[in-house]
Amino acid sequence: MKITKLKNINDWEEFKKEASSGNELILFKFSPVCGVSFYAENIFKDWVDELNETVRLRLSKVNVISARKLSQQIAEELNVTHESPQVIW
Repeated sequence: MKITKLKNINDWEEFKKEASSGNELILFKFSPVCGVSFYAENIFKDWVDELNETVRLRLSKVNVISARKLSQQIAEELNVTHESPQVIW
């Protein structure tokens, strides 16, 4: 199963449209300079690798450093406190 990298607000808007097609959305936010994020990303990837291909999920990840504005927009829009690493389902 593919994990889409979201880099900007346009990517985020396109990703959200997938929910209207009956897919559940999962977003993984991470920092590439954080050891905990590195460990969590590996666990996330392992979990994704074990998913059945028939599961209707759209997966994405956001680098909270290179896409800081996007990360902040997501936190505000979803009314969640920014954390890294963070999985939002």
